[in-house]
Amino acid sequence: MGPGAARSMAVEIACLLVVAYLSTTAFSLAAQRQPIEFRGNLDSFAQLVVARWARPQGSRFVLALGSGQDVRGPIFVNLANSRIGAAIYRDNCVATPFDNVIDCDLKLVDDLIDDFKLMEIFGSGGKRRDVYRKYIFLWILTHELGHVALKHGMSDFGEGTSGLHVFDVKQQKKELEADAAAIGFVGNLEQAPIPAYQTILDVTNALLRKSICPDTFPKLCPRIPLGGVGLNYDYTTDGPIRIPLSGTHPAFVARFLRILYLSGVGTSANSINYLAKQAIDRLSVETDRDEWTTLKSALQH
Repeated sequence: MGPGAARSMAVEIACLLVVAYLSTTAFSLAAQRQPIEFRGNLDSFAQLVVARWARPQGSRFVLALGSGQDVRGPIFVNLANSRIGAAIYRDNCVATPFDNVIDCDLKLVDDLIDDFKLMEIFGSGGKRRDVYRKYIFLWILTHELGHVALKHGMSDFGEGTSGLHVFDVKQQKKELEADAAAIGFVGNLEQAPIPAYQTILDVTNALLRKSICPDTFPKLCPRIPLGGVGLNYDYTTDGPIRIPLSGTHPAFVARFLRILYLSGVGTSANSINYLAKQAIDRLSVETDRDEWTTLKSALQH
């Protein structure tokens, strides 16, 4: 290695060390900041988070939840946005139940909005992105709160490689329990703010469109009829809704359909509940190349 290459390598290593130091310092300073105490409902907390979305230094909160929330002690929520600053867990939201701590990178929410093409499909007028930010964050937060309330081990909001695994009780029992617990925090179809479930519906429809019409996504294809309300897929045939392994968030399709199903159980708002059950019964997941497995028995565990 010549002198020039050696100097270049030394400069590169020095830059990496500076970046590492600054990141460590940022986390250290964040840990030293006094957390903001929040008392109120989680919908209001999510609105506050949206208002602080673009803070490079992130935010620390301590949540005092109501007595009916099945969570003992305060919840510490550390928020960052790695698009503009450092994050403890980049592109993820992680619960550490034994410490009552949730760490969340808000970039994860924006990435999901962009990947699902929500703005292209459902319009970008007004403050729609902020609405999606608020309620996708709310669902992620309450999912992680579910892990805390149920005293699960450390868990993150990632998904498995196959939508089938979301209904594999042995592998995903805790994730299913946390999803169900999230409904308890947010409320069912008769109790929750309307935009909370409208957001879940939009995400589910976008994922169904991406799965059924991969060649035209985000545009529709003939396999999904134009118009209609509720869940959008072809109800006129008995054919499976196939979820390929690659690029379609297969576990999210199954999980959000299941949330829509559970949200209507025991309520009079059962139309979306019925359609979600129909869709789940028709899901067929690719377990290997050109090998498919049905999820018809998904809700029977």
